[in-house]
Amino acid sequence: MKTDTLHVFEIMLRNPEGITREGINAQLVSDGAAPVERKAFSKMLNTLRSGFHINIVAKRVEGVNFSYRVAEAGNSWKRVAAVLVSNLLENRFLEDFSSLETRVQPIAIMRGREYLRAIGSAMKNNTLLRCTYQKFTDTEPYECVLAPYVLKAFEGRWYIFALKWNDESELSSHPMGIRDIGLQAFALDRIVSLGGTGIGFTMYEGFDAQQYFEDYYGVFCDQTLRPSKIVIHAGGSDAHYIRTLPLHHSQKEPEPGTFTLTMCVTPDFVLDMHRFENTTWEVVTEH
Repeated sequence: MKTDTLHVFEIMLRNPEGITREGINAQLVSDGAAPVERKAFSKMLNTLRSGFHINIVAKRVEGVNFSYRVAEAGNSWKRVAAVLVSNLLENRFLEDFSSLETRVQPIAIMRGREYLRAIGSAMKNNTLLRCTYQKFTDTEPYECVLAPYVLKAFEGRWYIFALKWNDESELSSHPMGIRDIGLQAFALDRIVSLGGTGIGFTMYEGFDAQQYFEDYYGVFCDQTLRPSKIVIHAGGSDAHYIRTLPLHHSQKEPEPGTFTLTMCVTPDFVLDMHRFENTTWEVVTEH
């Protein structure tokens, strides 16, 4: 299946009341993609319906035009994800053993998936995004403008790291974003709406995403923190999990069951350590 088909599918999900092919093309262009001709669009619909078993309802509007919407949108991404993952596995395992249904559960992040295309296009073209966002702690969403730098998946969620402003008028006066605090993390499943602006921005000179996350665990990247030496004492089977799935690239095991890491102590790290019942950890000062 071509990526363009997924892009069209994402746009349909953004418009649950229905959207015409002309409307889809307008959003494709806004996302930095090419519009689709009628014949190619028909093939895409057929792929979604027959290949992915997506129920797309067509309703005639404005005489000869049709409006298209995805029925049962909440379950549609699960079907698409299952098929996409099956194409990556040897011998098409998920397809051959589809009768097992939910007894086989591949890793897939559906929440916020519909925004990936727009974010990717903005990152590729270095253009700003206009976003409506609602934190878990807020009762109402707010509007903002984002300069997207990094997309990162962590603990079942997609996150975008971006500079944030209230509106475009703040760009020149606050080059590091509102309050000049630099990149902030935004969970894609907390986004209410997202769209391109076509307005360009200039990334930090020499920005390196790998280096940015070098001293951190998770998505809490407070640049005021400094790396510390952490010593973990793991008992029982905890040591096997930590040994085979290292918590950080700096992880070492100087003694069996004792691990050392050099990184910033973030809330994500502290929370994740609670899953180990027979493990303790401490920050040590080296002399």
